[in-house]
Formats: sequence, structure tokens, C-alpha cells
Amino acid sequence: MESVPLLTERTIELIKLIESLNIEQDLERTRDKLDSWKMSMTDCISEIHRRTKNKIQSMIIRLKTLKDEKLKELKIDYEQKLQKSISRKQPLYPQETKDIQDKLTRMNNEVKRFGKLLTDLEQDQLELQKPYKQLRSIQKENSNLAPLLNSTVGKEFELNNLKMSTTAAYLATSDKHILIEDNEHVLLFDKDVKLKEFEWRHDIHGGKIKDLCWSHHLQVFFILSAQEFHTYDPFTFTLEKIEQIKPFT
Repeated sequence: MESVPLLTERTIELIKLIESLNIEQDLERTRDKLDSWKMSMTDCISEIHRRTKNKIQSMIIRLKTLKDEKLKELKIDYEQKLQKSISRKQPLYPQETKDIQDKLTRMNNEVKRFGKLLTDLEQDQLELQKPYKQLRSIQKENSNLAPLLNSTVGKEFELNNLKMSTTAAYLATSDKHILIEDNEHVLLFDKDVKLKEFEWRHDIHGGKIKDLCWSHHLQVFFILSAQEFHTYDPFTFTLEKIEQIKPFT
């Protein structure tokens, strides 16, 4: 009967611990943070879009002006020199040919400057990728909440149906199993059906059990004794010693 108050006390402590969890507040803060991120990214993308759109429009106007000016300049200059050549019935002088070649080179360089503007547009595309990468980072962080958000409520454990003595001191549960230390024995239940029972021998298992807990990540129970640390697989009923606990010297 001594373990009844102890079990009641541990149950009350567990209830208080569950009630003190602030997962809802954490999720609300995450939601607010996501909303804030959305607003800032929307403003950022809108600004990049506006700036880039204006830049493209400016390029269209400048390119049209350049084409008109240079075509006109080429036609006039070439026609004038060609007309002189015809009137004097001689080919273009070397200097005249060189002048035309220099003008073509200068115009070619002006066209290349438009290539620099296109490079600037590519840089704007890189800026647009930054919000996307930030979103992927947030998605990765939120993926850690998936087991919690996707979990479902299962059938309740009927503790009153578990056939055990009144000396149970340690208990741990998963969503499918319950593990109990009861009178130097370890009992595994699936809801209200006992699946496995084995004796906990102090000389083999490192002394008395000090605590039990469930690892959702590893899908095993942890059993801590006075001198050893064990795992217990509820699916294969495998008990394995992981660590020998050295006493303080």
C-alpha cells in the first residue's frame, strides 16, 4: 500500500507538468512570426518588382532611342561618304574607312552596356530567391512539429483493468504501450492487455530501477537502474544494456 501515495504523487506531478506546457503559446508565436514574415517578404518582393519593372521600361525606351539614333547616324554618315566616293569616282580614303570602323566599334560598346543592364536584372532575380530560401528554412523548422500536429488520440489506458499488485513505483507510457515496474518485475501492456512480463534482478540488471521513460524518437523505453542504463523495445521485447554507470569516487 505504500506505493499508492507515491504513484498518486507522481500522477499529480505529471498532470501539473502537462498543464504547464506552453506549446499553444509557442505555436501562436510561430504563427505570428510567419504572418510577420509574409508581410515583410510581400513588401520586399513588391519593391523588387517595382524597381525591376521600371528598369526594364527604361531599357526599352533607351534601346529604342539608341536604335533610332545610331541607325540614322550610320545611314547619314555612310551615305555621305559613299556619295563623296561616287562623286570623285574613287574608293573611300583609308581615313574615311577608319572613321566608319571606329564608329562601328563605339556603337558596339554602347550595345554591350545594355548587356550590363541585363546582368543587373539577373541580380534582381537572385534577390527574389532570398525570400524563397528563407521560406524553405521556416518550413524545415516547422517540420519538427509534424509528429505533434499529425498525432491522433488513441484509446485510453484502462489502468483499473491492469492486474498488478499495489507496490508499483515507476511507470512510463507511449501512445501504444505502458511499461510498469511492479514488485521487482517489469510489465509491458498494450492498452489493457499484458504482453510481456520479466523479472528485474538486481544482480544482473544493475540494482533497483530508478526511473522509466519513453523515447518517441527511438521508439524504445529507457530504464535507469542504480548502476546501468537500458533500452527496452516493446515491439521485439528486447532489453539491452547501453551504459554502465560508474559510481562517484
